[in-house]
Amino acid sequence: MLSLLIAILSVTGHGPPDRWCSASPVAAHVASRIVDVVSGRGAEAELSRRQFNLPELPADSVIVVTDERMCERAARTYYRHELGPMPAGGVTVLRVGNRYVVSGAIRAGEWTITTVYSAQLEGIVSILM
Repeated sequence: MLSLLIAILSVTGHGPPDRWCSASPVAAHVASRIVDVVSGRGAEAELSRRQFNLPELPADSVIVVTDERMCERAARTYYRHELGPMPAGGVTVLRVGNRYVVSGAIRAGEWTITTVYSAQLEGIVSILM
């Protein structure tokens, strides 16, 4: 049965993506938004931190993850409830303190859904960005 599934996926071209981690420009964009959240000052920044369930941290605490194995784990968790093949382009994974912030191709209208996970990749909150 498994060999049949692998054969179908290879014929249809819906196998796993070539890269699990998103391209650097995409990751840099998401990282800059999260840096603003964790290192910003004032009432608006505090509200954003509460919405994202992230602590106040210095800007250099936001680390772009480039380990393909970690990006694969995060992508499989992020897309767990989606139907169809895994989207191309990978996911952006950021390590922020003791949390992971994952952003990919799941959309709600014009917004991209970004999800904050625990260190064990348990969902904490999803935010529209």
